[in-house]
Amino acid sequence: MRSLIYFFLILFTFSCTQDSSFLISGNSSGTLSGSYATMLPIDGFLYVINETDIFTYDIADTESPILVDEQNVGFEIESMYHHEGVLFVGSSEALHIFVIQENGIPLRKSETVYNFDNLEEWGSCDPVVADDTYAYVTLRSSTQEGFGCNAVFRVVNELRIYNIENLQEPELLTIRQMDFPKGLAITGDYLFVCEGNLGVKLFDVSDRMDPIEIWSDEGFETFDIILKDGLMMVVGPDAIRQYDYTDINNIEYLTAIEF
Repeated sequence: MRSLIYFFLILFTFSCTQDSSFLISGNSSGTLSGSYATMLPIDGFLYVINETDIFTYDIADTESPILVDEQNVGFEIESMYHHEGVLFVGSSEALHIFVIQENGIPLRKSETVYNFDNLEEWGSCDPVVADDTYAYVTLRSSTQEGFGCNAVFRVVNELRIYNIENLQEPELLTIRQMDFPKGLAITGDYLFVCEGNLGVKLFDVSDRMDPIEIWSDEGFETFDIILKDGLMMVVGPDAIRQYDYTDINNIEYLTAIEF
């Protein structure tokens, strides 16, 4: 269902823009995606993940994509995010970082294992977003209905922030406990986080050691967020809710596209 929602969301968005570079630009703002993306078009290549691998396709000829590389990443790979030529791949046990080389092939830079205190916590869901200096990860193993993410006893629900100035050695800065964190999106010093049936929350992360919640909108289910030029699209199982966040201190609800 989530993949279907993204498919129609992307079709809707691209049908409303005349900027052809919006789809395949290699910069961080050029590819429209949420934190749960499993495929990303970047500078003439398409990057696709499954549960264990990352595939690179040459899409210069869009009608005949050519597989040019396949690499094993790890286990339970869930999401992929692109920022300025760097691919962040989230899994249940680690944050994987790749740099896209000139030939389009991703080069692994690091694998940061989460090192949970309790082995029963292993296996949480893990989307990730990033900017120039920090990576933001939500880890979730429970839902309001019980346990999820292929887990029975895992109880980790948290936001983690890493310093990634050194891509080979990300440094964990802080862990903030949350309820049911899912997708997330970053804009400057502000981080939006979906909280399952608790709606969406906004954190001031100007102090990365101490994220502060400054806004929320509750009463509906969410799983991911997409930001584009002051427009926030909050994706849920039954609707895409749209907000104007141009004034971060006065976020305005606009409308909802129901399925």
